[in-house]
Amino acid sequence: MAVRHFVYSFDPAAFTAELRTCVAPDGRLNLEALHACAQAALENLSDAAREALVAVRYSDSWIAADDDEADLPEKWLVIALTRYLATAPSLSLQKPPAYVILKALLPGAGMAAADIQRLVHGDDPASILSDAGIVLPGEESGALRDLGGWMSPASIDSLSRELERVRDCFVDVTPDRRAALADRYSGWGVDADKHCRQAYAAAQEMLDDARRRDRALFMVLD
Repeated sequence: MAVRHFVYSFDPAAFTAELRTCVAPDGRLNLEALHACAQAALENLSDAAREALVAVRYSDSWIAADDDEADLPEKWLVIALTRYLATAPSLSLQKPPAYVILKALLPGAGMAAADIQRLVHGDDPASILSDAGIVLPGEESGALRDLGGWMSPASIDSLSRELERVRDCFVDVTPDRRAALADRYSGWGVDADKHCRQAYAAAQEMLDDARRRDRALFMVLD
């Protein structure tokens, strides 16, 4: 099955403001209140929210809080987030997908592995909580990483500068870069230069769209 890159922008201040209404006096999220926020988010879903729930493989068992369902607080947090999501440019709208080209060329361009990971997958969504000074009960939030990733406005600014620094790598597709691409995708043919330019433009468009509106990004590679 084809892998698709889903990307959504959101206002991090608005989302964390709602989360703070669910915070107990000890600074941890009140799970009953968080569950109520998730239930409310499901009552009037936007098209972006519906798509995002499909991307994270939402099941009704999440909200029903079935005994055999794991990591429910993390799932409720992502459901609550969908209320704030708007569809944003992604890295899978071309063929081959832009994220394939980026992952092939960026290491040779000198971009750090952590920045490449951040560009395609985002940071661990647990940092949304830590940035806002909120703690999940049990101090376990690793399951959020399995549901997607996020990019803060600061990360978006930093990655945009990094992409600008390596721009020539996507303009001048040298033989060694073609070899790196062929390791990922064999059907480049005479269009390799065009594919690389399109991949670079897609990455900048994704970041610039969020920067113009001072938004964060939530992304799922599924």
